[in-house]
Amino acid sequence: FVEDRTDSTGLSCRACEPGTFSVELHDDKGLTHVCKPCPPGSIQPSGAATSCDPCHAGEYQDAFGQPSCIRCQQGRYQNSGEQRSCKMCPNATTTLGFGSISIEDCGCETGNINMASEGLQCVACGEGIVCPF
Repeated sequence: FVEDRTDSTGLSCRACEPGTFSVELHDDKGLTHVCKPCPPGSIQPSGAATSCDPCHAGEYQDAFGQPSCIRCQQGRYQNSGEQRSCKMCPNATTTLGFGSISIEDCGCETGNINMASEGLQCVACGEGIVCPF
């Protein structure tokens, strides 16, 4: 973006940086393009883009102008795209890894067993019993 566009001698365009996208700007000096940061929940991994890409389920982005999404940490999940954060698994539950996409990926923490026929009801294992995750 150049403030004075009346004389185009020496002016050149540059591609937007990763994490940003190009939008048209019409003002009293004419038409130009400006780079805007991608909003949280979206990213742009390459330059010269005209839009941002949404983060997918299992990932998030909480900052403006980022080139990549962040996978949900262990113990968290995200079942929707374009989000700023991940959801925590219910109390005493966790996930096996990163990037979980459903609350159903949450299971009882080590040393606990699920006693519910549906959903989760984690109970500590008795003494001498080894419970799987």
